Amino acid sequence: MKIYKLVWRFGKEEYVIGTDIANACNEAGIGNGALIALDYWEEVNELPDQLKRFEIVIDDKSDPDIIHNPNFIEQLKSTGFQKGAVTEINLANRKFCFEYVGNSPTGYQYRKVV
Repeated sequence: MKIYKLVWRFGKEEYVIGTDIANACNEAGIGNGALIALDYWEEVNELPDQLKRFEIVIDDKSDPDIIHNPNFIEQLKSTGFQKGAVTEINLANRKFCFEYVGNSPTGYQYRKVV
């Protein structure tokens, strides 16, 4: 997957992800009619830190899953981003442990610790 930065004529910047620029715009729901308001686009190496997702790495062959639970995300943010750091999250009498393994172009990556 590639990451593209779109800069609109009115100054707004947006990032889209896809196999190429057309696929990325389609996946983001940006149609041909909207493209007349686009000033330019460029391929970038990674998303800005504030836009990165929280991802769970299962193995090297599959795409990472995205963590959507805001409670998990807030607790993961609070422990910082040091490789090997483990965050323990308690939720409804269950304990979840995630080890920070590093950044990817699209997110902060964790591995679930059993």
